[in-house]
Amino acid sequence: MALFRNKKPDNNVGEAMAELHRAQALAQQSTAQVESQFGMDVQSLMRGATDAMQGGGMEKMMAYRNRAARVTQRGVEMPATLHSIDLGQQSPIVGGVPAQVQLTVEPPGRAPYAVITDQVLHESMAQTLTAGQRVTVKVDPDDQQCLLIWANAEAPVAPAAPVAAQARTERLSKLQELRAAGVLTDAEFEVQQAKLVGE
Repeated sequence: MALFRNKKPDNNVGEAMAELHRAQALAQQSTAQVESQFGMDVQSLMRGATDAMQGGGMEKMMAYRNRAARVTQRGVEMPATLHSIDLGQQSPIVGGVPAQVQLTVEPPGRAPYAVITDQVLHESMAQTLTAGQRVTVKVDPDDQQCLLIWANAEAPVAPAAPVAAQARTERLSKLQELRAAGVLTDAEFEVQQAKLVGE
């Protein structure tokens, strides 16, 4: 009892409740601003996150991330053919586009085998994958059913033309210097120049 003897009674309960209501109003206002600015339904997003955590979704997400980390670190690259891809809805909670994929993996020196697996794809990769496409997968050496699509084998490769053109220009300049120095005759220069142009 001695502990409470010097304490003044709390007459500010009404003020505390008013402050709580102001904080709730500010939170609702902030939510409305986020929804209008980014075009997302925050309440649905929160319900989805809560449902995922209550329905074992968080454990599944952690298991997937552990599997992805293991395959990324230890996986062996192999060619595969994509037979089907079923894309889910992109979600900031998942961090990409969830997809179920059906593949035939073709390990070198061994018989091809079928795999159906789930993977979270980066949006840019998800948009380029189609049935029948050749892809590269990374396969866990201890579990051949545990894999990730690693690269789109048919993805366009950036042209190396600027580097090759620059190298050709430098070699042509060197040939011109050799001709000017008298090391190459005009005929030899023409032959070497023709070879460069033909590359």
